[in-house]
Amino acid sequence: MFIDILKLIRVKDWSKNLLIFLPLIFSNNLLSYNYYFELLIAFIIFSLLSSVIYILNDIQDIDYDSKNLEKINQKPIANNKISIPFAKFIILFLFLLLSTLVLFYNNLLIFISTYFLLNIFYIYIFIELAIT
Repeated sequence: MFIDILKLIRVKDWSKNLLIFLPLIFSNNLLSYNYYFELLIAFIIFSLLSSVIYILNDIQDIDYDSKNLEKINQKPIANNKISIPFAKFIILFLFLLLSTLVLFYNNLLIFISTYFLLNIFYIYIFIELAIT
């Protein structure tokens, strides 16, 4: 079950959030350790938020994913190893964790809100639009 939860929240895909550390390199602040803690918190926040997006997308795409052999092997909701109610519980847990982090680091609120809203619009609206 634990492995299925890790697959659900796609920990392996969190690596893309390491991009948040690039400004340290390009601003010549790589050795300025006072930035590291806040960037680590930002990395955690964006990783948890991206997990929420992944779960919402998996719930939305369950009909398609459950008919696709490759998706069934990769996605625990599609192969019924994790139920939708349990996935929603995980979303709630992640949101509570995110809310706690944002209380202390609210300078990221506009960025994470924008990231969240763009992804929600994509999952529920833009994905249905045909590109011509």
